[in-house]
Amino acid sequence: MRRERAAAVAMVAMLVAISLAALMRHPPPRTPERIPASVCETWMADALPGVGKKTRDAAAAAIRAGELEKLPPAARARARELFVF
Repeated sequence: MRRERAAAVAMVAMLVAISLAALMRHPPPRTPERIPASVCETWMADALPGVGKKTRDAAAAAIRAGELEKLPPAARARARELFVF
């Protein structure tokens, strides 16, 4: 009986500890630094929404040149968030 009671007390203690840890204040997530558009690589453009295998090279070149109007609308908005022009 003592073993079962000890196990139950240990489980309750762990539950209390986890609950208290969840209530603690956590630091806000770090905002990533924006990337200069001149260093945009193909894989970066490929990660944008609406850019695929066929258009990634042209999209990367457009980002490097600062010509956002050549990108799809969704990619245009995301590029403004990620790159410094």
